[in-house]
Amino acid sequence: MLANQVDGGPAPLQSPYTTSPTLCQHLLIVRFLCLFVDIVSFWYIIMKQGNAMTDGPFKNLQLTKRWKKFAELAHNETVEPDNKRVAACNAIVRDVLIESNRALLSTLVTHFSRAQLELDLASSVEAIFSCHSKSPFGDSLQRELAFRLNGSMPMAAYDEAIKATVIQYAKEVGNRIEEECLRSHELGDMKRSDLSLTVSQAKSTLNSLDIDKLSRVILSGDKDAFKEAASKQEGIDEGPTL
Repeated sequence: MLANQVDGGPAPLQSPYTTSPTLCQHLLIVRFLCLFVDIVSFWYIIMKQGNAMTDGPFKNLQLTKRWKKFAELAHNETVEPDNKRVAACNAIVRDVLIESNRALLSTLVTHFSRAQLELDLASSVEAIFSCHSKSPFGDSLQRELAFRLNGSMPMAAYDEAIKATVIQYAKEVGNRIEEECLRSHELGDMKRSDLSLTVSQAKSTLNSLDIDKLSRVILSGDKDAFKEAASKQEGIDEGPTL
């Protein structure tokens, strides 16, 4: 007893509820991690909902960025018809004037400017197409030229063939948009009302394009002719062809 008093008395009893500093630190870390996970989960849900609202009924359309954006513009009744036409013209020109087609068109222009007195023009034109890479536009142009070369001046036939090919391309685009909208509707992404509005407005816009102006741009080879005007309303990067 005396020894205990000399030594300062018995050690105080420790409460069973007293927590060590190390354990407190661990608990704080766990609470922090749980809070962090909750915050990340919250923002993930917000971003997912935001993307769904942005994509809307067009999110699964298997079209290029340009044509998907055109479909959205066509569906939007607040967008001016001229703005829709600019977007369509830009998409067509960018699709058509790929490097291989530009080389083909340049060769054809040069050939027709010198072929006024050529006896077998059809054969020489066929040879030109066989020397260039094939494309849907090129194949359509070749058919239209073959139909028009007999009995027409070469350049006149070429101009008319370009116009006919552009008209055909616009129709094919409209059909492709309709197919994709139907597929989106079957997947449950697009309502019937959105389907009808998008298809009708897209085809109406494509049918109202200034074919003469569009053909002149294609003949000139200026693939950026509508780019600036279209980018102001689209706000997208250029992508591959349709």
